[in-house]
Amino acid sequence: RHKNFTEDLLMQLDDIDRLSANHNFCIVGDFNISFADDFYFTKMGREKLIKSFENNNIKLLTIDTKECIDHIAISEKFVGLSDIKIFEWNYDYSLSDHKGVCVDLKL
Repeated sequence: RHKNFTEDLLMQLDDIDRLSANHNFCIVGDFNISFADDFYFTKMGREKLIKSFENNNIKLLTIDTKECIDHIAISEKFVGLSDIKIFEWNYDYSLSDHKGVCVDLKL
């Protein structure tokens, strides 16, 4: 598992660098990493993603969401000065083995 995760992560980091250059960019999905706690993560994966987002001016909107491995990251230019609200659902995991997460951006 760790070998596949590492190989996939490195390819994804290359994609983030390439696709986010000079464009508004949104990354949404299962990162297989929690950032707000030790719920589910690898130190290396967490550090590399945070560094990539910093280098590419991408804001990880769900960074403080506990017990969350599904995330939303958007170009800082797109987010701007928006008021950011995070909503969660499926706490009982009746719809999926993940809880749901949603972001509301308001100017």
